[in-house]
Amino acid sequence: MKKILLIVTMEAEIPDGFKSERDISVLVTGSGMINVEKKLKSFLERNDVDFIVCTGFCGGTTDNFGIGQLIVANQAIYGQKEIKLAIPKKMVKRLGKMINLKIEKIQSFDHLVTSRDKIKKGVMAVDMEVYKIAQIAKEQKIPLIIAKVISDIIPITPVIRAEQISEIKKNMVSAKTTINLFWEIAKNILKTS
Repeated sequence: MKKILLIVTMEAEIPDGFKSERDISVLVTGSGMINVEKKLKSFLERNDVDFIVCTGFCGGTTDNFGIGQLIVANQAIYGQKEIKLAIPKKMVKRLGKMINLKIEKIQSFDHLVTSRDKIKKGVMAVDMEVYKIAQIAKEQKIPLIIAKVISDIIPITPVIRAEQISEIKKNMVSAKTTINLFWEIAKNILKTS
């Protein structure tokens, strides 16, 4: 069986009932690309990984997607840098039969995003880690799927950081339901492929 690594930013994103198994590990990176780089590279130096599953919360950049919408990244963006992601097509096709998902670009920032003014055109979700995870996976030649769940809608006009954090916390329970469903389906697909 493949050795699967589940990557999340914080413990609240670990799927309910998650159990580490011989071939399935979880890595909680903490927020931001610096934490991701340090923790993911250290983990990969000590462990063999055949496939990475990255999930967790993200901000939506359009009012067309609601809280709990699953976004599968086809591109990771940071500043002027872009990484096209090789989406595992069979996996996404099977996932799409069981869960509502959108295949979109995700842009990473060094800070919590509190307005849409710096978001690139065509980006449907934002976070603080995806770009670095995609970059390391590409360098290590490890296939991955990045599937983030919208926990807040980024406002058009700037709000204070505390307001955005409050919005995220308010929606975490409903968004977590999608993380749980995604992980159960993805895990079963990976175990049988």
